[in-house]
Amino acid sequence: MTSELARDPSQPLAMAPPLPRYLQIEPVGQCNLRCRMCAIQFRQDGPPHGPLAFMPFDDFKRLVLEFGDIEELQLQGLGEPTMHPRFFDMVAWASARGIRVSTNSNLTLWSDVLGESTYLHWHGKIRGPDFAGLTYKLREVGVGLKDRRDNDIKTIVAQPIDENEAANQVKQRLANEDVILKQIRDHPGRSLSQMARDAGWMNEAGEPNKWISQRCIDALKADKLISQPRRGAGWKLTPAGIAYLDAQT
Repeated sequence: MTSELARDPSQPLAMAPPLPRYLQIEPVGQCNLRCRMCAIQFRQDGPPHGPLAFMPFDDFKRLVLEFGDIEELQLQGLGEPTMHPRFFDMVAWASARGIRVSTNSNLTLWSDVLGESTYLHWHGKIRGPDFAGLTYKLREVGVGLKDRRDNDIKTIVAQPIDENEAANQVKQRLANEDVILKQIRDHPGRSLSQMARDAGWMNEAGEPNKWISQRCIDALKADKLISQPRRGAGWKLTPAGIAYLDAQT
């Protein structure tokens, strides 16, 4: 019986699979941004670590030709492809060969006016589609599971909020800090729990939200409105803190 999988002896034996029809090339190994979530910040390609990390145009063409009849080319990597001075030459050359070309760009170097670029006031922040900064609020969400101690397992979800809600949160945070600053002045030595209880910051179980008190303490310390003479000692108002409260009255 002849097997249907038997090889035709008249045909040459294929020693390798066919080349892919899709090709991705990173033409630039550096980026003009340093977004906190991107691994490009850990690479040492391009200035100040070395010369410009741009693929030579001739190397780009040779690489594409070596893959034969590809159908789609994506110019993308960790680097920003539009930094390449011959990026559009690469697109035009590949398109002229009938190749569909795509890319993935941060768009900050694109403009309707030649020589201009998109203005981005802080490259390190989380940004929306128009590059405006995004503010998030965190909320707990149950996953329907329990741990070995029979406690509910929860995850944290980051939810974007609009400018008005963000402004209200900042206003509330500053008001909370004022409450704690006054408590430190009027009742030195109070614990975080006592501060939270007196401020009315209680959770659903009727326990004080100490984390709110701690967050206020950290902010007041950073603003140099309070100080701690030594570790473990009570917090005291600094001259700047006293002046701040005097200005509120």
